[in-house]
Amino acid sequence: MADKEYILGNKARELLTYTNQATKIVTDDVSQRDVRKILQKIAALDDIRDVKQVCGQMIGYLDRKDKQGFTKAAYRCYGEDMRKTAKAIVRDIHAANGKMFVIEYEERLRLIGQILDGCSLMLEYIQICLDMGVISLEKSKVWTKKVLDVKYMSASWKKNDGARAKKLEAEKQADVLYAVPESGYLPAGDERTVPTGAVLSFLALAPPRGYLACDGAVHNVAEYPRLAAYIQAQFGAKNYFGGDGEATFAVPDLRNLFLRGYHGEAEEQLSGEIGQRQEGTVVTIPHIFGGTVVGMPLKKYEEMQADEVRNAIGYRGYYSASVDQSEPNPMYIVPRPVNMAVLYCIKT
Repeated sequence: MADKEYILGNKARELLTYTNQATKIVTDDVSQRDVRKILQKIAALDDIRDVKQVCGQMIGYLDRKDKQGFTKAAYRCYGEDMRKTAKAIVRDIHAANGKMFVIEYEERLRLIGQILDGCSLMLEYIQICLDMGVISLEKSKVWTKKVLDVKYMSASWKKNDGARAKKLEAEKQADVLYAVPESGYLPAGDERTVPTGAVLSFLALAPPRGYLACDGAVHNVAEYPRLAAYIQAQFGAKNYFGGDGEATFAVPDLRNLFLRGYHGEAEEQLSGEIGQRQEGTVVTIPHIFGGTVVGMPLKKYEEMQADEVRNAIGYRGYYSASVDQSEPNPMYIVPRPVNMAVLYCIKT
């Protein structure tokens, strides 16, 4: 528990103790102790006039005492709830301090809000009791100060933790994705993050916190040791994508590239190896469609309408073509599917 929260806890306990004392029920019955004091004073007097004077003073004393305090009705209406509210303030402060801020900050802020609500309610009750003559002006001042001590410290606590909570929310938005991977490259003590080496796409011009843009740039190993170690473990060398392999390494350059699923067990390994750049190839239409284009006879590129070209490939978008003008040769076409640019980033 931080020092300020420890002091706040002490202030709240003082408020509860004072509230319990201030809300004691005052009955109309005269206590034996009061009767004994009166009789002792009267017995010590010789003159009847003195007796009358003392009796008058005692009556005034009892009247004043009777006015200062909670009757049973006032206690049921206000005093009992004031005790419960003061007790709830102590309980909520203790509960809020017990919350782990990084993962339970929303619950902590909710509890602090309850503390502030309890303080506001206490101030209302104190004013009502003062207006009804249940407590004196002096007592209301002492009581109000104890409540305000708790309220002001709690408001400061909420303000500080609220700012921290906003920062955590911003970091979560920057991290975008949380997963629990099976990876030896997971940062120590962190079970809610993306594993080192993961490649994600972002609709952004710059990588978020914890990521590097996959732009082929060279970085210092000392600055990103986990990613450098990951590249070495996967590809046998830190400088697989560039760098000197000792002090520097490079990230893969995925700019202007489409990513493709790896299929290492296929008889014909069309995808290439993991992390290996593969150049584009020209697609032969008859080789794929057996001499027809989606049920249509094979045509030269110049004779095909735009819609026929799009349907032939199965994508909507733009295409480039290379055609051998000799009749026996087939048509060749290189597709570019409909696409949108994203920023590929790798987790450090």
